[in-house]
Amino acid sequence: MRERRPRLGVTGYFVAWGVQELLGADQVRKVVEHGEKCGQPGAADPIVCHLCDQHIDVTREREVHLGLVLIETPHPGRPRPMETMVPVWTHERCGRARVWAWSQLSLERRRRGLPVDTWRNTRSERAP
Repeated sequence: MRERRPRLGVTGYFVAWGVQELLGADQVRKVVEHGEKCGQPGAADPIVCHLCDQHIDVTREREVHLGLVLIETPHPGRPRPMETMVPVWTHERCGRARVWAWSQLSLERRRRGLPVDTWRNTRSERAP
């Protein structure tokens, strides 16, 4: 059984520079609401830190960081790949999230000794 510390205050959601411009204020609000709901202990679809692969418990964190990863996905018949934006979360202790290209986030994960599979690892952090 995990120790339950009392919540000392409100969790701060720090949104990386550029996220609001790319997603829009309403979508950022929805993503933060999703994080608040899924960052609770025992959540069915928990949010996960993309820099350590551990669940983020918003009831215990002082700060939670929200960024984006930009993923180019090929679309047959189109001259250019489509760019998909997927929200990414990080713990304060792991470092601030930012707007990453998938290759940048993959390199950072590799540097930290984490697996780098495919972008499908981010499925639970997609915007609601």
